[in-house]
Order: sequence, then C-alpha cells, then structure tokens
Amino acid sequence: IAPRLQLRDPRIEHLGWALKAELEADMPSDPLYADSIGLALATHLLRRYAAPAPAPAMAGQALSRRQLARVLELIEARLDQRLTLAELAAAAGLSPSHFKPLFKASTGLAPHQFVIRRRVERARALLLDGSLPMAQVALDAGFAHQSHMARAMRRVLGITPGALRRERG
Repeated sequence: IAPRLQLRDPRIEHLGWALKAELEADMPSDPLYADSIGLALATHLLRRYAAPAPAPAMAGQALSRRQLARVLELIEARLDQRLTLAELAAAAGLSPSHFKPLFKASTGLAPHQFVIRRRVERARALLLDGSLPMAQVALDAGFAHQSHMARAMRRVLGITPGALRRERG
C-alpha cells in the first residue's frame, strides 16, 4: 500500500469508530466481532489502496463437509465461551482470511452472525424449558449478560426473553 497524505475514507473511519467503541465497552462482546472488524479493515485497505494483483477465484467455493462439520462441532462445544475467528479457521485448517468467505458461502452467514444466531437458538430453548433464571440462561448460551442476550434475541427473533417466556407459560 503506497503512502497517502491527507486521505479521508469514510469506510475506514466507520470501522475505526466501531473498533474503538468495542475496545472501550464496559463488557466487550465476543472476540469474533473485533476480528471481523479488523478483517474488514484489512480487506478494504487492500482492495481500495493496494496495487492490483490477480487473485484466485473463490466464487462457487465453500468449506468441505468435513471442514464445516469440524467448525460447527467446535461452535456447539464452546458456544458458551469466547470464540475467535482464528480458532474457527484453525478447526477448518485455513487462515482466517480464507475461512471467512468460505464459511459464509457454506452457511449463508458470517461467522460472528452464525455464532450469535446459535446462541440465540440455545437461549430460546433454555428459556422455553423454564428451569433456569434468565441471567443463567444468558451465561449458559454464551452471552456476556442478560441484556446482551435480550438485545440479540430482539434483533434475531423479534421478541424479548421475557415475552418469549410469557408466551410459553
């Protein structure tokens, strides 16, 4: 990337502000989020400002069944823990930059979005079971706290945990 003076790029600013907000948050979210922002920034810099080089075509490519199964198994086993893009990519035997588009081609979702949806699905099942308090459900599903779970559920399912539990009852 050639040096440029007084460059103003709104996308770089947006990604920088998102990363700054994540780093300054009282309860930062999953490392996958910060990894994804960093990867988006690197991709943008290379696409926009690097000298063009022929790239291998990845259109139509996806993870093999075996790779996808290993990654999904890791996600399920560690859904209640922090996951990084590097860990998921390692399970597939790929670098994070190669893993991310192949995972999206295989599942239709970026890794971070996929993990959040799986956490929401687990939280939904635990809430419908009704045997655990909401704060424990949030932790068991991999959310940082109850309000983190509530925001994710509202975004993904369009319903809050309390409303879901009331519908069950």
